[in-house]
Amino acid sequence: MSRTINSWGALCLAAVEGREDPSVVSKMLFEASGCKAPAETDADLGVTVKALATLAELLESPAELRRQIADLDRATLATKAAAEVAKVEQAKVAKAHEALDAARRAHDAALDKERAEHRAALDKDKAEIEAAKKETAATLARAKTDADATAKIRADLGRRLKIITEAA
Repeated sequence: MSRTINSWGALCLAAVEGREDPSVVSKMLFEASGCKAPAETDADLGVTVKALATLAELLESPAELRRQIADLDRATLATKAAAEVAKVEQAKVAKAHEALDAARRAHDAALDKERAEHRAALDKDKAEIEAAKKETAATLARAKTDADATAKIRADLGRRLKIITEAA
């Protein structure tokens, strides 16, 4: 590697600015690093060169590099904190779902019990109505029988009265 980091950075910047062919610069960087250049399109190589140029700029400015690393650390910590908050909230939601399911099961059980009690009351009322119907039918049958008997007796008494009144 005969070039310095600054010269590699300048070469990358030249490729980004269009003064050098990005694919050639990318291949040179891969060869200089001892890595095999990946088979990529020119657009992908341009992105790779742009990323390398940014890296080279950061290496030239350690303060900027430290600032960006600190920003990444802060972002990582914020992400971890948000993930922890999300876990806590998910646990709360899961607990709320369990409570809701338990309340739903209790409500369903109460409704089933009330329905059973209501059906039992309806069945009892139906039985009482049926018994009253049967009693009414029996009373009506007795009343008809009694009415028929009364009509026969009345007819007989009427006939006897007629005989007595004719004889007198």
